[in-house]
Amino acid sequence: MHFVVLTAQNGHRLELELLGYQFPTIEDDESDSNWLNIRVSATNDQGSWTATDPSLGTVEVAQLADWLKAIADGDEAARELDFIEPNLAFELAETNESVRLRAWFELELRPRWSPADEVPARDLCVDLELSRDDLRAAAESLRDELGRFPPRARGG
Repeated sequence: MHFVVLTAQNGHRLELELLGYQFPTIEDDESDSNWLNIRVSATNDQGSWTATDPSLGTVEVAQLADWLKAIADGDEAARELDFIEPNLAFELAETNESVRLRAWFELELRPRWSPADEVPARDLCVDLELSRDDLRAAAESLRDELGRFPPRARGG
């Protein structure tokens, strides 16, 4: 198994694993061909949970890798990153010697002990204070993972 792991000194943790295409036999549909099942395992002050859902497309995983690398390199132009499915979003909360990212969880990526009545609830997150090297490593790991699931069909 391959994971992208972000661990902060405060004990907060985010693991992201690309499990495979949601529709492995559909290779010629620009949208359906490129949805990925992902597994998220997270820990914050409220607890730990794991959730699985087809929440990201191949292009979005590439966007996340690009965003993490840009933040690591000091480019703060895009302070938030969200996706077509509103299950996961990222925010650049603060920068100094390190970088504090916030990962937000909605809908299917929330734990059962923390349901939400509306989206976005923006009330369940993992705060990750990370080094710029940690972000570069995470971006590279995402790119490596995405190599196992390249975009299929036009536009992927």
